[in-house]
Amino acid sequence: MCILLALITFTFLTITSGSKGVLITDTIMFGLFTIATIVGAFIIVKDAGGWTESIQAVTKINPDIFSWHIQYQALLYC
Repeated sequence: MCILLALITFTFLTITSGSKGVLITDTIMFGLFTIATIVGAFIIVKDAGGWTESIQAVTKINPDIFSWHIQYQALLYC
């Protein structure tokens, strides 16, 4: 229900206010998504056991994820 209400509100604001409304809604959505990303990251890291455990878990899945020497580096010299 809240998503539908937000959709209707942002659509109405965009249609009635033109470019200024688009700038306002984009700014609001950027702030909302930024806050959600930061809060979500902290929750995920906390549930994984902390920063060290999170990094160890990720490197077990992909050992090269934090490496400066990636496989695509050879493409730069072609």
